[in-house]
Amino acid sequence: LKLPKELFWSIRCVGSAGEIARFNIPEGTYNRQALSQEFSVGSAGCPMQLLRLETAAIAESWRFRYVGTLVMHKLSIERLSS
Repeated sequence: LKLPKELFWSIRCVGSAGEIARFNIPEGTYNRQALSQEFSVGSAGCPMQLLRLETAAIAESWRFRYVGTLVMHKLSIERLSS
């Protein structure tokens, strides 16, 4: 996977412009690599979160071309006991 700009998962609170967490997808060649990241919604509360796969490219352009394939076999978000 070749990334001219960042490729990442973004978690946001619906109705708010603030980003709760960002999980960067690393550039390179990987075979079934497990990745994880912890995050917290916070004490202010956020009844609904939005998960999106995003890029740091501002506008569509042939100048910044992503090359390769990203296959995700499993994606899970788990609540940890406090």
